[in-house]
Amino acid sequence: ALLTTLGAALLEAGQLAEADRILTEAIERSADNELLQARARVEQQFVRLQTHTGAIDDVERVADDGLNVFEKHGDDVGQIRAWSLKAFSAWVGGQAAKADEAWRRGAEHARRAGERRELFEIPDWRASAAVVGPTPVDEAIRLCLDIREQVRSSPVAMAETLHPLAVLHAMRGEFDRARSLVRAGNAIIE
Repeated sequence: ALLTTLGAALLEAGQLAEADRILTEAIERSADNELLQARARVEQQFVRLQTHTGAIDDVERVADDGLNVFEKHGDDVGQIRAWSLKAFSAWVGGQAAKADEAWRRGAEHARRAGERRELFEIPDWRASAAVVGPTPVDEAIRLCLDIREQVRSSPVAMAETLHPLAVLHAMRGEFDRARSLVRAGNAIIE
């Protein structure tokens, strides 16, 4: 279990080759524990999406296999990661609506598990998907406003929500409002 956590941390730190090596070791060492092995496989696919090794089909298969294992064990944290993996796979494939649906499902598990980090990160991705996906602008603005309220206690998450909201206002021709939102987001980040 610690190897999987270390691999995920190395991914976050940008040490992709080392993350992949550690996660491969985690998979090998957990051969007799399907839950630990599924967690390590899912995390490894996040690395491989970054390094472009392996096919998107492999990512989908690993995510689906992981979901089956995590559901069987009642593992909400594993389901968050598997749904997020499905979302990133769809995002990389240019399927914003499919990514948003997967992030929405992951957020349900994050709420259930009380995973604060995911509760701040996932909504920001959903806000980005609202901009580039098929959601009508007015509906996307309402979604971003709802998301802004959800992440209000995290300045970084709030700033990351203001930028997509600005784009949506610009799409409506509300350029002064869009500039104001960008300035507000930048001020928070600074």
